[in-house]
Amino acid sequence: MKPNPFLQLVLLMAIMPIFLGCQPPSANTSFVQKKLLDVAYASTSAAQRMDIYLPNEGPGPFPVIVHIHGGAFKMGTKPMAN
Repeated sequence: MKPNPFLQLVLLMAIMPIFLGCQPPSANTSFVQKKLLDVAYASTSAAQRMDIYLPNEGPGPFPVIVHIHGGAFKMGTKPMAN
């Protein structure tokens, strides 16, 4: 059976409100002992800040996870992404 693009669009539009109203829970970082919060990564704007969370133990090297919230660097803030 060949996929029907119109049906796919209708289904997407039907379930989209469900996902737009849902917010994932904030990450619990209370157990992290080594934190560098609000570190400036540029000087153009006071909003250009990042948080760095380091593992509590182990010699490393460790993988890096980078989370960039949407907003095209024009809108939104770091706390809005939490």
